[in-house]
Amino acid sequence: SLRRAKGGHHSCGGTLLNAGWVMTAAHCVRGAAAQDLNVQYGSNIIARNATRLALVQAIFMHPGYEPQNKHFNDIALLQLKQPVTMDATVQPVRLPQPEQATLDNSTVVLAGWGLNATGGVVQQQLMKVQLQVFSDQDCSSRHQVQLHDSQICAGVPEGGKGQCSGDSGGPLLLADMVDTQIGIVSWSIKPCTRPPYPGVFTEVSAYVDWIVATVASAPSDD
Repeated sequence: SLRRAKGGHHSCGGTLLNAGWVMTAAHCVRGAAAQDLNVQYGSNIIARNATRLALVQAIFMHPGYEPQNKHFNDIALLQLKQPVTMDATVQPVRLPQPEQATLDNSTVVLAGWGLNATGGVVQQQLMKVQLQVFSDQDCSSRHQVQLHDSQICAGVPEGGKGQCSGDSGGPLLLADMVDTQIGIVSWSIKPCTRPPYPGVFTEVSAYVDWIVATVASAPSDD
């Protein structure tokens, strides 16, 4: 749970890449300074007085992020001040292969603490829902806008399941390899989960090279 340090309110989701780095959406950190944010980890329950909090050392927003252009390149990495300790409840995601395609109609899992409905409330308990991947062509025609190749869509044809406010930055995972993250929650049509509009995610496989390069080039304290 990515939180505003002042007040401790959940603002977005995120995932651990390793003990020292968190991946989220660029729109979650746009305009924020590192000291404005912290990360609650190792729990499925959101708590404002959480004991396991990581502070953020630096924010690396994708330099090509374009909020006005369908949230193109909606990805950011957070370097943590101190590495977190891995254990049974604190584990990194696995990245896909660079440019790895996800098959249309693949079963995927979205996880997050976002609102249970438009106008609803942030969930205390981490929720997950099973969705299916829509082809780029199908998704673009449903949204009546040409999406970018580095975006991927997921939802259910009948609507009623999917992302909502507060899920942004969180993971879309392959159902049969639940540690492999293929998407980052980017945007959706409001009210949430309204058919025929699937949610739109940043496609992680398009950014593996950028992720690896960013982590490698960041100055470390040790």
